[in-house]
Amino acid sequence: MNLIELISHLRQPMLRLRTGLWLVPDYLLGKEEDYVLTLPVGCDVIDLRLAVINLRPPSAPYAAITPENIHAWLDQILENDVRHDVAVFTQLDLLLAALGANDRQAVWRTLSNSFVHRPKAIIFAIPQHSAGQIISPSEIQAWQQNNRLASNQPTTI
Repeated sequence: MNLIELISHLRQPMLRLRTGLWLVPDYLLGKEEDYVLTLPVGCDVIDLRLAVINLRPPSAPYAAITPENIHAWLDQILENDVRHDVAVFTQLDLLLAALGANDRQAVWRTLSNSFVHRPKAIIFAIPQHSAGQIISPSEIQAWQQNNRLASNQPTTI
């Protein structure tokens, strides 16, 4: 499935889970926003790194990256910053890099199972070449089996 197909699929309001994963090929890294905005489907693109920086308290020198905070930030961003019915979130890999393996798994469980019956769909863009370090191959396979995975090229992990 390509990204346009995933966006169209997740637009179905009757879906219980409207979250997806886009494995971004190397040639699009750093250009995800430009690419998504050229697609013939309207959706928002949110840079999670910048969004989290803007959400941290002014007195905090850094954002406290935890699975619970990531979930809360995503809720807040969806509620306040997403105008379309689908949003592509970039830079999730940077947040996950700050976490240990167990916390990363907790985040993936939340992302794959906890955003139920949402009015807005979310697609998480992660670099395809590093997907195996960010999310396990079995988890990627589960996203694919549930028609929630987009890739611009064959998946190799």
